[in-house]
Amino acid sequence: MRSDDDQGFRDALVVGSLLAPEGAAAYGTAMHWWGWTVGAEAGEEAGSDGRPGTVATFITPKRKQAMRPELLGVRFELVFIKPERMFGAELVGVPGLRIRVTDRERTVVDMLDRSDLCGGVPAAAAALVQAWSAFDAERLTTYLERFAGGTVPRRLGYLVERLGLRPPADPLLERWRALIGAGYSLLERGGPAEGPFVRRWRLRMNVPELS
Repeated sequence: MRSDDDQGFRDALVVGSLLAPEGAAAYGTAMHWWGWTVGAEAGEEAGSDGRPGTVATFITPKRKQAMRPELLGVRFELVFIKPERMFGAELVGVPGLRIRVTDRERTVVDMLDRSDLCGGVPAAAAALVQAWSAFDAERLTTYLERFAGGTVPRRLGYLVERLGLRPPADPLLERWRALIGAGYSLLERGGPAEGPFVRRWRLRMNVPELS
């Protein structure tokens, strides 16, 4: 996180870590932590911005009685995930105030899995451009394999290629293409089922500015 004076945000993460000690701050909240400012500016209704007094989103492998509690003026969103998908989190902070946050590579996987919790695909694309040089490509690929499912590799591969972050013939993209399987997915989760199809990545381009 780039700002040392965002105490409200830090406090929200501490409280969230107490609500879901086996989980981690994720999605738009993790984007905000890593300084990907576009993700931090998503709207409140999307439940993804992580700003003080708004929403702090955490993944957790355990279902809670209240998955959307509100404490101290902050709405928390606890997103249940399968236990086998609970990986890729870092313990950060000082002793006594430690919190768990998804690392950069896991945050990328999450924002392409649930773009609705990250400000949408355009915000995810802007974050990719902003932070691409800081990613460990091998770790990111390992996470794609562990996460299982072809939708995230499709969206990520298409965006990385479309944004010019890796050339089409790059071996890394070929490894991702091997994970996508059959069928087509929407580029934007929950968006309209319309737009052209991209056979190479088996995606339907329902985000016009990224088609």
